[in-house]
Amino acid sequence: MEGLFFYWVTWIIWTVTTFFLRKTKERFYVSAVLLLIIHTSSITLHYEEFSFNGSLFLIGILGYAYIGIQDNKLVIPAILLSLMLSIVYIGMQYVVLNDPYWLVYGVNLFAAVPIVLLLLIMIKDVRIRIGVLLSAYVHGELGYGLFVNVPDIQVMGGELFLSHLSISGCILFLWTLYEKITTGMKVKMDRPKKHVKEGLH
Repeated sequence: MEGLFFYWVTWIIWTVTTFFLRKTKERFYVSAVLLLIIHTSSITLHYEEFSFNGSLFLIGILGYAYIGIQDNKLVIPAILLSLMLSIVYIGMQYVVLNDPYWLVYGVNLFAAVPIVLLLLIMIKDVRIRIGVLLSAYVHGELGYGLFVNVPDIQVMGGELFLSHLSISGCILFLWTLYEKITTGMKVKMDRPKKHVKEGLH
């Protein structure tokens, strides 16, 4: 059930970017990356006693690519914020594992909410938000699987991870859309005031 949410979200985003956005290089890259993530999510890689979902590494590369294209002064702070959020991710996963309420009522997906809320508070630039979010999830999943929960976790980067990331991505998208709408409305409301002031002079 949790994996279905991820596939619904990614296919909807792919459909929108492929058929409804203007034909640009950015649209092409986004569509291609989404298809790669969907494809690699069905691949499981094994190393000794560990198992990894193929999309985990692709998401990590994408996150660092978003961080890498930023100004050099922002790269180190972005990485540090990513590591901090990864600790929050590990903590939330630990709470979900040990608190029966989360497991019995099936609300463990809401563990994704605190991470994205902290992200929205600490970072304003959308592209840096995307890079930090993706890399933080990958760091957190690897840290949780390798050092905290080795006996219990089945596949690092599996369906639960992808669902958490999808929920955080949806919240980030909706908040970014809200910011753009409110900014546009503010600009339109300020324009008449400027005209009135110019008329008075």
